[in-house]
Amino acid sequence: MTTIATAALPTRQAGSLRVTLPHVIRSEWIKLRSLRSNLLTFPTGAAIILAMGVAYTFVFTNPAIVPQETVGDFDPVSLSLAGVMLAQLAFITLGVICATNEYSTGSIRGTFSAVPHRLPVLWAKLIVVTATTFVVALASALVAFFVGQAILSGGELTHAQITDPGVLRALVGTAGYVAGTSFLGVCAGFLIRSTAIATAVMFGVFLILDSVLSLLPQPVYHAIAPYLPPNTAASFTSLTIPDDRLPYWGGLTMFLAYLIAASVAAAVILRNRDA
Repeated sequence: MTTIATAALPTRQAGSLRVTLPHVIRSEWIKLRSLRSNLLTFPTGAAIILAMGVAYTFVFTNPAIVPQETVGDFDPVSLSLAGVMLAQLAFITLGVICATNEYSTGSIRGTFSAVPHRLPVLWAKLIVVTATTFVVALASALVAFFVGQAILSGGELTHAQITDPGVLRALVGTAGYVAGTSFLGVCAGFLIRSTAIATAVMFGVFLILDSVLSLLPQPVYHAIAPYLPPNTAASFTSLTIPDDRLPYWGGLTMFLAYLIAASVAAAVILRNRDA
């Protein structure tokens, strides 16, 4: 499976095909579609976004569980997208596996024989995984949004329209954030080369780190917390930005800085460490 995709580049006669980034991207796209686990991850992540968003919205609109007189101001978009925090774990794992799978099977040597400069392999994986995740996440977010807002409107609670200010920005931002987590997963895979360890590290960063840092003195924690990778997302994935988070451009810039730093680190390691 992977061997076939890896061999797609050098099968022609020498000089008939230059190893260009588009050719490597095509090869990585074939690999992505060839692994059954990858094909299952996308619908799983999409299902989590939709199912949890609908479930949270149903619970929120059920007066037997949440008395309506206690409902204050809330973000209807974030409520519909409550499943993103769990779904991101599936896409993080996808990114890690796309990088570590070839190391575990040994086929990475064939890939680097076909692409001696190595870095196009990293860029191609990042492009393919991130772009595909973005499309799936955006489609899932849109469906979860429309279903969630229909439930809220039926319960006569505050709901949003796609044309309302900031709504489309929050939906696209959510898809971008999810795609960014898979991007970081790929980088972690190249840096660590172990599926289990890389996944554990990423889960720790996105699930546990904030709770651990909350044990610090509160002034220190509140100074650090807005800059943590998952917390920066609140700045560009929410209709209303929480007071304890960075402003829109601050959060977006910080998240992009994490992506750039991770990709540079992965590139340096890839160029200087043996396969």
